[in-house]
Amino acid sequence: MSYKSIRMPEEFIKEVKEVADKEYRTIPQQIMYWAELSKQAELRKWQLDEMQKGLDQADQGLLVDESTAKDIFNKCRAKI
Repeated sequence: MSYKSIRMPEEFIKEVKEVADKEYRTIPQQIMYWAELSKQAELRKWQLDEMQKGLDQADQGLLVDESTAKDIFNKCRAKI
């Protein structure tokens, strides 16, 4: 893995350091941890939004055949 240096506000880095120290992580590890949590949260939100769309369509009687449903399911699974 290659690395790049980035600039961040000093106040943010102080906050990160406080949490990182408590969790026995380095500052970069803490930022990456938070980034991964955020990415997973966004993915879950996308999945829930897609499920709600499907439920709304089913309520309207707009159903798809089994093959299309499997394709959609596999697409969602691949994003995990």
